[in-house]
Amino acid sequence: LSHKIGDGSSAYFFLRDWAALTRSSNTTPSPYFVEDSIVPSPIGPLVSPVIGSDMDKCVQKRFIFSSTKLSALKSSIGVQDVTSNEAVNAPLYKCAASSSIIVNSGSFKQSQLVQSSDLRGIMSPPLPPNPIGNLVSIL
Repeated sequence: LSHKIGDGSSAYFFLRDWAALTRSSNTTPSPYFVEDSIVPSPIGPLVSPVIGSDMDKCVQKRFIFSSTKLSALKSSIGVQDVTSNEAVNAPLYKCAASSSIIVNSGSFKQSQLVQSSDLRGIMSPPLPPNPIGNLVSIL
């Protein structure tokens, strides 16, 4: 499924409704199509090419923070209304950029932090439980 049409959850809702229709002709699909006015369609590639596009040097990591550690991290920042995303990614990117300077003999080498986010849970006003569309954003 192309992200210009929808995302993984959209595919799930489509397949769920399709399966329900094949089981019972009395079922009516109930998709809620999210329009460009709510979440604009991406222009160009969804993920920009990695700088230098040397995929062998790309690193992918998963970090899991407990709610108590996340709360402590957010309170240590000293800024009002810090999101969990900001609290975690700012120090990670800062450390990655600092180590890049050390490795590259004091010169800063261009880098990117690419993160995907599901926007369903943070939309205002809230969306119905079955939205169809591209509700994933690359930050």
